[in-house]
Amino acid sequence: MQDIATFTSVELHMLQEFVRVLEEFSPSLAEEVEKRKIDLELLAGVVSRSPSPMRDIFKESDRRDLHSLTRKMVNQGLDQVVNLPAKAVLGRGFTVSKLHFFGLVRKLAATSHLLDGFQKDLEDMYNNILFTLMAEDLYTNILSNSEESDPWVARSARELVLMWDFRTSPNKQVFAPYITDLWNARRTLVPVLGTLLGTMELMRISSQLPDVWLSFLGLPDEDLSLNNALEEFLFDLSYEQISSLRSYMTQQKVAAVSRETAKKILLDLHSTVENENGCINGNNDSLGMQLYRSFLWRQRNARSRRCQGRQGPTKTLEEHFVMYLMSIEE
Repeated sequence: MQDIATFTSVELHMLQEFVRVLEEFSPSLAEEVEKRKIDLELLAGVVSRSPSPMRDIFKESDRRDLHSLTRKMVNQGLDQVVNLPAKAVLGRGFTVSKLHFFGLVRKLAATSHLLDGFQKDLEDMYNNILFTLMAEDLYTNILSNSEESDPWVARSARELVLMWDFRTSPNKQVFAPYITDLWNARRTLVPVLGTLLGTMELMRISSQLPDVWLSFLGLPDEDLSLNNALEEFLFDLSYEQISSLRSYMTQQKVAAVSRETAKKILLDLHSTVENENGCINGNNDSLGMQLYRSFLWRQRNARSRRCQGRQGPTKTLEEHFVMYLMSIEE
């Protein structure tokens, strides 16, 4: 049995210091944080005791291995909870609970100037947990919409199963590191829009990413599927909204638009503004949570286009990037 660690060493040290300071002016809140922390540790114990997705309880070699598990994930899909291993379901519940726990601690950190020094670290830790959930959704979606023979499938399946097995682990603290780097870079970007070429946005993101990102951008893209997915990612607008804006700008001879102008144009055109975050409908969510909502929204739109045969990207930028990474790595 492989135990998962409830917290990394960095998280644990920060929480200990946080509780120590909190206890100085609010012992009751400090006690509540400790109680929630213990509950999370108990939940981690339950996840650890769950059988690994790779474990064959019948001890028959033809019952389960990575190949058979991959085949099941690809053929049956993972969009139904009954198709998921118990450890995957319990582990996701643990990760969501951990996210809520750090969300609580973040809110407490904003209640006193004595806790100001913890806010940046807490924000980063919260986003790392959130990005783990996003990466799990991403890999699950890729496997559910791939063929067993696709070059990225075996590696993607192995990464996902390892994530199910270890969650937070001293041996694997970062799941899908390149994707996490991409999301961290995008989290700090405020789309300018302008001429809708995306040059400034792309330059700012690319400056924060490794060379493999530039190699990925150099891939042939005859049907513009990658380009369209990239524009959705950069602008936080749907393919349909971008098309409407470009058509309007051409007809009205408008050279550039601001975020506020884009919002007004789309509303005037009766465009369906489904995106509840980002540059169209801003809210008070953290930048990480806004990116999470954008990711789910883009993923849902891509799935809808794929099913209905509509124009536009049928995969998110993140799906394209992961499939590229898994195709070039052994």
